[in-house]
Amino acid sequence: GRKGAMQPGNIIKFSFARSGLVTTARGAQLKPVLALESWVAFEPVTKGQAMIMGDLVLLEDKVVTARHSHLLNESARLFFMHFWASDDATKLARRLRAASGKTNSEE
Repeated sequence: GRKGAMQPGNIIKFSFARSGLVTTARGAQLKPVLALESWVAFEPVTKGQAMIMGDLVLLEDKVVTARHSHLLNESARLFFMHFWASDDATKLARRLRAASGKTNSEE
């Protein structure tokens, strides 16, 4: 149900800020749209098949592997996880939605 933004190369990108988080860095409250934005981009590769990649903003206790930080001295501590997959576009979207529900990434 989320609207995406078309990008060059027939790629559609969806962005979603973690608006449910209250995060500060060095005493300043971070605005979700500036530093707490997850995204996913879909690129068609064949009929019905797509490749996705993106970046999820996760709380430290939700991260398993492949993590890195974009910020310093923030509280709550945040990590970003890049991902990549290739499969049926609908299956990919459903799997990403299910995974983000387990990490609260859709806030």
